[in-house]
Amino acid sequence: DVFSAVFPLGAGAPTLANLTQSSGLVTPPFLLPGAIRPEGAFDVPGGLGRMLLDRATDTLVWLAPQAGTPATVLAGVKGFSGVERSAARWVLVVQRSTPGQPYQVVAWDANSPLATQLLYSSISADSIDELSVRGERCAFVERNTGLEDLRACNLITGNVQLFSTRDFLYGPALSIASNGELTTNLGAPPGAAVFVRWQLGSAPQRLGPTSGPGFVLRGL
Repeated sequence: DVFSAVFPLGAGAPTLANLTQSSGLVTPPFLLPGAIRPEGAFDVPGGLGRMLLDRATDTLVWLAPQAGTPATVLAGVKGFSGVERSAARWVLVVQRSTPGQPYQVVAWDANSPLATQLLYSSISADSIDELSVRGERCAFVERNTGLEDLRACNLITGNVQLFSTRDFLYGPALSIASNGELTTNLGAPPGAAVFVRWQLGSAPQRLGPTSGPGFVLRGL
């Protein structure tokens, strides 16, 4: 189960509560095991609850602010490794427990907590990393046996575009500007890097005529 502890100012014992209550026990003492195995829980800002992975059922669930039984968001989830948000919209990297165990990038809106939008899926990926989200854009790097692919996505239309069919190393960071333009570097540190910017739907542009050591810092 997932528990909370509220500590009073100064001295005094904390107030403990069972948020998921799968054991049937709401207040201490908590002497019975829960029916779920929560992992990777994170708070949804604005007091909208919590997202967590129940490893007992391989299910991504949402726990409402008033606690109680978690609601299923996405079934067949082996794990999730990336979480980023823009306003009420969240983008998650998950690995499914379904046949092929694909890595997927899915969008989730806190205003519609029981629905998800599949943005990208790959059964050949070893991992999907460097997830970055800002405004209506997200970007990520798919890694597979020494190969890397950079993709960007329009979160409104769901359109996903590949940066290049050539083999590059990207990162270690992706930076998205307020206008949706992506900036990154080609070439892994400490080697020389080529810095580029890319707007979804347009050709990438090189920043400067030369390359050198360094890498892009992720923007705020």
